[in-house]
Amino acid sequence: MVIGLGLALMAGAAPAAAWGRAVEQDSTVFPLLEAVRRALATHPSVAITEAEMEGAAAQVAEARSALLPRLAVDVGGTRHEEPMIVAPLHGFDPQRPPRFDPMLLQGRLTAGWMLFDGGARRARIDRARANEGSASAGDEAARSALVERVVRAYLRVRGGRELAGAHRAQVGSLEAERQRAERMLAAGRVARVNVLRAEAALSRARASESAAAAALREAESELARLTGVEAGALAERRIEAAAPAAGLSEPDRTVLVERAAAASPVVERSRRRQRSAEAGHREAAAAFWPTLSLAAGYNAFASVTDAAVTEWQAALQMAWPLFTGGSRKAASDRTAADVVMATEAVRLATLEVAAEVDRAVTSLEEAAARVVSLEAAAAQFEEVVQVETLALQAGAGVQSDYLRAVSDLLETRAALTEARSAVVGAHVSLARLTGELGVGWLERMVEVRQ
Repeated sequence: MVIGLGLALMAGAAPAAAWGRAVEQDSTVFPLLEAVRRALATHPSVAITEAEMEGAAAQVAEARSALLPRLAVDVGGTRHEEPMIVAPLHGFDPQRPPRFDPMLLQGRLTAGWMLFDGGARRARIDRARANEGSASAGDEAARSALVERVVRAYLRVRGGRELAGAHRAQVGSLEAERQRAERMLAAGRVARVNVLRAEAALSRARASESAAAAALREAESELARLTGVEAGALAERRIEAAAPAAGLSEPDRTVLVERAAAASPVVERSRRRQRSAEAGHREAAAAFWPTLSLAAGYNAFASVTDAAVTEWQAALQMAWPLFTGGSRKAASDRTAADVVMATEAVRLATLEVAAEVDRAVTSLEEAAARVVSLEAAAAQFEEVVQVETLALQAGAGVQSDYLRAVSDLLETRAALTEARSAVVGAHVSLARLTGELGVGWLERMVEVRQ
C-alpha cells in the first residue's frame, strides 16, 4: 500500500539527468511545443494582431502614395432641357457661330502633383511607419503573452494530474486502513474510535479528491481553449513534465531590468506610439505653411451629332489659408498634448516592466528555495509513512500518526509540484519581459520528459 502511494506521489520526481533525455513521441502524448504551436496558429489574439500589422502596412503604402502624381479620367453625358453650348468659347466669330445641342458629351483627363505641403505628407508617412512598428511590437507582445499563458496552463494540467493521482492513491490507502481497522474491531483488538477515525480521514480525502478533479477539469478546459483542442481529446493525452534546462542560469536582476527596458515588446510599442504622436504633431504644424501644386488637364467636348473639340490646360497653384478660426492652433495644441502623453507612457511602461521583472525574479528565487526545502521534506515524510505503516502492521503503531503522515506527504508533494511549476513559470515570465519568449526559446531553455 505504501509503495503504491509513494509511487503515485513521486510521479513528478525524476533525476536531473533524465530531464533532457530524448523520448519517442506518439499520438498519446501532447507535447508542450505542440501546444504552443497550436495556440499560435489558432488563437484569435494572434489573428487580431496579424490583421493589425497588415492594416498598418497598408497605411504606410497609402501614405507613400501621396508623394506620387495623381491621374484621373472623367467621362459623362448630360441631357439639357434646352440646347446648350457644346464647347467653351475662347472667342466669337460671327461667321462661325458656336454649336448648341441638348445632349452634351464631355471627357477629361487630369493630372496633379503636390510639390510642397509644409512636410505634411512626410509626417503622415513617418506616423504610418511608427504605427506599423507599433503593430509589429504588439504582435510580438501578444504572441509572447499567449506562449506564457499556454505554458502556465500546461503546467497546471500536469500538476493537476499528479495531484489527482496522489489523491486517488491516498483514498486507496485510507480505504485499506479502514478495512484493516474494521477487521481488527471485529476481532476485538481495537476500539471503534479507530474505525471512525479512519472513516473521517477517508471522507476528507474523498472531498479533496473531488476538489482536485474539478481543478484539473478547469485546467484542461483552459488549455483546450488556448490550443483549439477538444477538452475530451486532451484528457486522453499525456502531458509532459517541464523543468529549466541546464544552461538556464539564475538571472541578475539589474541586467534583466536593462534588457527588458531595451527589448520588451510592451516598451517598444510605447516608443513607436511616441514616434507616431511626434509625427502627428509635425503634420499639424504643416497646416501653417502654404501648399504648392502642379495641375494639368486634357478636355474633350462633343455632342451626339458633332465631332469632339479638344483642348489642354496647365496650372501652377498655391494655396495658403490665412484664417481658419483657430483650428490649426487647436490641432497643434492637441497633437502636442498627445506627444506629452506618449512620452510619459514610455516612462510608465518602462517602470511597469521593471516592476514585473522584480516580481518575477522574487518569485523565481522563492520557488527555487521552496523546491530544495520541499524535496528534502518529501523524502523525510516518505520515510515517516514507511515507519508508521510497519508499526501498524506490527501492532505497535498509532493510527492517528499514520493518517497524519500520509496527509503530510500528500500536502508536501502537492506543494513541491506547485513550486517546480512556479520555477518554470518565472523563467518564462522573464523571457517574455525581455522579448525572448517564443518556440525557439522553449526548445533551448525548457527540458521536458514524458
